[in-house]
Amino acid sequence: GVTVEIGFPMLLPSFANSPGYLSFYEQVAASVHRRGMQLDVEENPAFPGFTALAVDYSGLTLASYAAEQAQEAQTIIDELPPTYLTILDETDTFALHLHLPLNNPQAAVQVVNLELGGLRRGHTKVGAGTGTWMNSAIDQALVAQTPIDYLSVHVYPVDAQSLDNLDADT
Repeated sequence: GVTVEIGFPMLLPSFANSPGYLSFYEQVAASVHRRGMQLDVEENPAFPGFTALAVDYSGLTLASYAAEQAQEAQTIIDELPPTYLTILDETDTFALHLHLPLNNPQAAVQVVNLELGGLRRGHTKVGAGTGTWMNSAIDQALVAQTPIDYLSVHVYPVDAQSLDNLDADT
């Protein structure tokens, strides 16, 4: 399979050149599908300072972020159809760049539930999670309080604490 990261809000109609970005990712998805491989998409914010894209997250609320993220997720499902779509991971990194309080279980659950509320998933499995450098409280809340299909956990760094946190997730 192939994992592709698509930066939020690149595929929203209001984002500059979104048709061009969508066309590019459609070509990537077609190439992956043509080869009989599975496509895994991580829908992450485009991080200011780490990309040449002009992104401005000022004014976002948890509800507006979830609504816009859901709109982009639906485009991904409809146009690329991935096997897996991760809509939230590394909540601490998301919180830092989006300036939203996503780094706690209640907010993470709220955003995921809002985003999944009207999402037409088709055959796409949708997941969310954190990283093993964090304690497992957010992951446990996501599993217990949202309709995700899988828990997405970034394993880094490889150390005893990360393994303990991963073990607590499973």
